[in-house]
Amino acid sequence: MNELILSLLSAILAALGGWVVKNLIPYIKSKTTLAQQEKINGWVKTAVTAAEQMKRKPGSGDEKFAYVRDFLRKKGFDLSTDEIEALIESAVQRMKAGVL
Repeated sequence: MNELILSLLSAILAALGGWVVKNLIPYIKSKTTLAQQEKINGWVKTAVTAAEQMKRKPGSGDEKFAYVRDFLRKKGFDLSTDEIEALIESAVQRMKAGVL
């Protein structure tokens, strides 16, 4: 029963992540220059990679998100939670695909 619930939650999160990436990434790109996008993506890559290395325990997603959010804010990026989530999802997908 627990495996079924976990599988269902994983599928829902994957679908939600896909929707966020599909809809929010183009919005973010429309509001920033190419240089700004490259800078943001570089810092997101750095922050996501660091968060993955520092917080390896299962269920630490909230801690990882907070780390990336705080890191980006310290770098001067004033992004909404949805925008940060979209950038993280995109970076994680690229990381899993071996592109990041």
